[in-house]
Amino acid sequence: MPLARDPRPAAPPSILLVGQAPSRNEHESFAPPDDPLPPILLVGQAPGLRATIEGVPFAGISGAKLRQWFALAGFSEADFWHLIYFSAVTKCYPGRLPGAKGDRVPTPAEQALCRPWMDAQLAVLDPPIVVLVGQLAISTFLGKGPLHTFVGEGFERDGRRWLPLPHPSGVSTWLNDRTNQARVARAMTVLGDWMAELGIPVSGTRTSVRG
Repeated sequence: MPLARDPRPAAPPSILLVGQAPSRNEHESFAPPDDPLPPILLVGQAPGLRATIEGVPFAGISGAKLRQWFALAGFSEADFWHLIYFSAVTKCYPGRLPGAKGDRVPTPAEQALCRPWMDAQLAVLDPPIVVLVGQLAISTFLGKGPLHTFVGEGFERDGRRWLPLPHPSGVSTWLNDRTNQARVARAMTVLGDWMAELGIPVSGTRTSVRG
């Protein structure tokens, strides 16, 4: 199993292939190779344990919740897997946080080690929309601040649209607050609006939340 402390990636970013992660035996995204490049890049903190074992991003309960959120923006199950390229700030499973249920947050050194691959993926994919899932991904690209100042809003920077979301992990208590749940719903309304504005079709039914 690849861990964040593995000594070196398998290929330099100059020859990084879309869908290929810089660690042994791990792929971040599995859109079919003949498909056009996905218009959405989703960036999380790091691959989880189950995703690493099964080779499927956001496998398990957190992934099911994330798909429910995207359904609010009109994404079907097929849309979710075909319109999104899945990536992360760091590219290997970081291991559990000692004495806790959640995963360890990658260290600044680990983040810096993986940043060239993250930047290369942005350059290769050139996505019009980037979805940032979790505090680490948000702070990496939009700066630091409490989640409630980001979630529910859309940002336009560097010619891209950035959508912050909380991590859907059941370990987090942030989503227990109904006000924060409403923020997530508003964020998915923003995403649905962007998809319509950019002419990117989705096959589900949207649920819009305004205000």
